[in-house]
Amino acid sequence: MVPAIRISLLGGFELAGQAESVRCLGKKPAALLAYLACNQGKRHTREKLTALLWGAHPELQARQSLRQALSNIRKIIDPAALITSGDTVSLKPGAIECDVCQFQALLLEGTTRALEQAVELYKGALLADDTLDEEHWSEWLSRERQKLEELALDAFLRLGDAYLGMQRPGEALQLAQRAISMNVLREDAHRLAIRAYAASGRTTDAIRCYNALVALLDRELGVEPDEITQKLVATIRAADKSRSSLAERPPSTDNYRPNLVSDFTPKPKRTVSETNRVLPLDSQTVSNFQERLDSYVSARTQTSHFASAKFDRGDQEGPSGDAAARRPRAPVQGRRS
Repeated sequence: MVPAIRISLLGGFELAGQAESVRCLGKKPAALLAYLACNQGKRHTREKLTALLWGAHPELQARQSLRQALSNIRKIIDPAALITSGDTVSLKPGAIECDVCQFQALLLEGTTRALEQAVELYKGALLADDTLDEEHWSEWLSRERQKLEELALDAFLRLGDAYLGMQRPGEALQLAQRAISMNVLREDAHRLAIRAYAASGRTTDAIRCYNALVALLDRELGVEPDEITQKLVATIRAADKSRSSLAERPPSTDNYRPNLVSDFTPKPKRTVSETNRVLPLDSQTVSNFQERLDSYVSARTQTSHFASAKFDRGDQEGPSGDAAARRPRAPVQGRRS
């Protein structure tokens, strides 16, 4: 049984498998396999394939080279996966694992997890290590590289937006910087970086990034940033100015009162309900209060008796102590007319 293989084309050609012949595949057979893997299920005429990779050779020699390349490919994949019907050649869908096909399928899925996997798959330009000097091949490779690069940039920005929504500005910034490194004139990539800086609280870096974009666009294209970018930066500046004014404002003293003032501030009057509150008393407190009350009543009674006795003696004896003073005085009768 022919072992399964995986072909990686993003960032460079890499063929993984157990067959010894995998490492013996030549440059043009490898390029043919890469082309067929990127277009699995599509039929290609032999004339098209020979023009793609052997365009500078005579037709007979080119066809012979194509037959030899197809023979080498059959040695490392299931022979039934390579379909030759008349004058056409095609690779059966799913015959080998190809990162380009997986990358495109993940982008169609579009979920955050799928975008993360797609971004991880994109390790660089399509066949970045290719050195073949064939006109038609170079044209095809250039078109495919540009298409996949645009798809990758869109994936970076979509995932960056998702990360900002998830409060993950650091990861969003990494994606923005990666996108800028791929295409420095992508203004939406710079805009993602500005948003990521602002979301991280790095307003100064956000403004610096914007100023660098202004200079870049003026130098390279003679234009200004678009209205969306300008409004974004204006919002960031306004928010930063508002935060700065709040930070510089002295703390409010409305609720602050020094001790010397609070000590002499009249306390609020107690309400009747607070004054007439009945506090709960324990039995010991009641007993002590009763004893004090009894002592007070007894003392008052003794004082009252003593005062009464003294008054009686004074009334009987008078100030001088004689008997006349002790007798009650006869009422005074009025004069007769």
